[in-house]
Amino acid sequence: MGRVFKENSVLERFYEAWMNDSGTSDDLWSFIQSIPLKGNVLDCGCGSGTFTRLCSPYVSKILGIDLSLVMIEKAKSIPHEAHVNFQVMDMSKLQLNETYDRILAMNDVLNFCDSLEQLQDVVNGVYSNLKPNGIFSFDVHHPQRLDEDGYSESGVLEGCDYEYILEKEEDKFRHTFLWYEADYPTLEVIFQSLFDEQALLSVFDDSLWSLEVVGDNGVVGFKPCEKWMIHARRKV
Repeated sequence: MGRVFKENSVLERFYEAWMNDSGTSDDLWSFIQSIPLKGNVLDCGCGSGTFTRLCSPYVSKILGIDLSLVMIEKAKSIPHEAHVNFQVMDMSKLQLNETYDRILAMNDVLNFCDSLEQLQDVVNGVYSNLKPNGIFSFDVHHPQRLDEDGYSESGVLEGCDYEYILEKEEDKFRHTFLWYEADYPTLEVIFQSLFDEQALLSVFDDSLWSLEVVGDNGVVGFKPCEKWMIHARRKV
């Protein structure tokens, strides 16, 4: 589970620049810091380690994991402190021998779950690796954030012209990219699953978790917005 890129993916090379260009990183970092960081932290779907490195001054140890070997190799190549480590791992199949004070899954990484069952696998794994009273912080798309016309844009990332189209197809988002690096554009399409309030509540058993939900517009609760940002606290 995770961002599954095709071989020689252009998007994989530009992913961090794409996410930074979207302007969401500052909001997500503020959300993460709304509960002070401490202790041992796990950053799931870390990409090239942007949030992993941002967290490092506040924690004793942090591990960033991602399904993409290219992303992890890039993260390792960027200077970082000795208590920061990176590893290739599928967050739906967590295999770790320690527990964490905080677990992160930022930049809508949970929307890359193929199904509600896989999302449940992720939550179960997080629960098993989170200390009692520990926090799981993540963000997900609001399933109604798009109107029927979708969204499109064009621009330049690291010298490469691109076109981007976001469309909703039933319970999925379809992301279409055209990259103009050569005589003919490179087409890439990725899908993300959408989870409504009922679906999210179904995977967080209220006897095990307490949830704090806020929209990217600052409105508390499962209200209309572009993204829900959620702190899930393990009760026991």
